[in-house]
Amino acid sequence: NLSFVEDPTRVFRAVRFEQRFGFRIGKLTEGLIKNAIKIEAFLRLSGSRLFNELRQILDEERVLACIERLMELKLLREFHPKLMIEEKDLGLWGEIEDSLAWYQLSFLDQPIRQWVLYFLALVDNLSDDELIPMCMRLSLAPKLRNEIIGMRRAALDALNQLQRARPAPSVVYSLLHGLKPEYQLFVMAKASRSWVKRSVNQYLTTLQKVRPELTGSDLKAMGYEPGPMFKQILDRLLAARLDGEVQDRGSEKSLVKAEFNGKEGSAP
Repeated sequence: NLSFVEDPTRVFRAVRFEQRFGFRIGKLTEGLIKNAIKIEAFLRLSGSRLFNELRQILDEERVLACIERLMELKLLREFHPKLMIEEKDLGLWGEIEDSLAWYQLSFLDQPIRQWVLYFLALVDNLSDDELIPMCMRLSLAPKLRNEIIGMRRAALDALNQLQRARPAPSVVYSLLHGLKPEYQLFVMAKASRSWVKRSVNQYLTTLQKVRPELTGSDLKAMGYEPGPMFKQILDRLLAARLDGEVQDRGSEKSLVKAEFNGKEGSAP
C-alpha cells in the first residue's frame, strides 16, 4: 500500500506499462495513486527524476495514450499545473506522429529525438513565461533548457513567416537552417498551410544539401581580397543557387562580377 508513497515514480511506470502491454490498472491500485497525489508525494521527487520519467513516456510507441491517461489520473499537473490535452490539440499530435514516421523512414542514418518532438506538442499551449519554470522544475541542464526555449521560439517565428506567402527556396533555407531536425519537423507538423509542409520536406530532402560551386579559393583567384565580403558573396551565391538564378560555375562567376565589382574588398 505504501509503494507509490515510497517511490512515486512507480506511478509513471505503471501508466507506461499499462499502455504498452494493453492492461488496465486495477481499482485498488488506482486508489493508491490518487492517495499519493492527495498527500503530495510527488513534491518530494527531484526534478531530474521527474524529467527522466517524462522522457521515457515521450519515447513510448503509444505516447498520446500515455499522456491522456496521465491527464485522466490528474498526473500531468505534477509537471506543470496548466498541462492538458484538449480536443483541439489532437490534430497536432497526429501530425507529429506522421512527420516523425516519414522522417524515420526517409533518413535511416540520421536519428532523431522523438521525445523532443512530443515534448513540444505537450507544452504547445504554454507561453515562454510558463515553459521556463517547467524546465526549471524538471532540472533540465542549461544547454538543453536554452535549446528548447530558444529553438521553440525560433521555430514558431519561422512558421509564422512561412505561412504568410509561398516562400522562395532561399527564404525556406534561411529560416530552417539554424534549427535542429526536431524543430524543423515541429514546423512541418504545426503548419496549417500545405506549402509550408512541402517547404520543410523540400528543405530536408534537397535544399539543405545545396552549395555554390565557387569557393573562397575561387574568389581569391578572381582577385577578391579575403574579408567580410567573402561571406556576403558566398551567401548571395547560395541564395542564387537555391532559387535557380545560377546553375554552374560560369553563371556564378558572372553573378559575382555583376554584383560585387567596384565594391569595397572586391576585385578591380
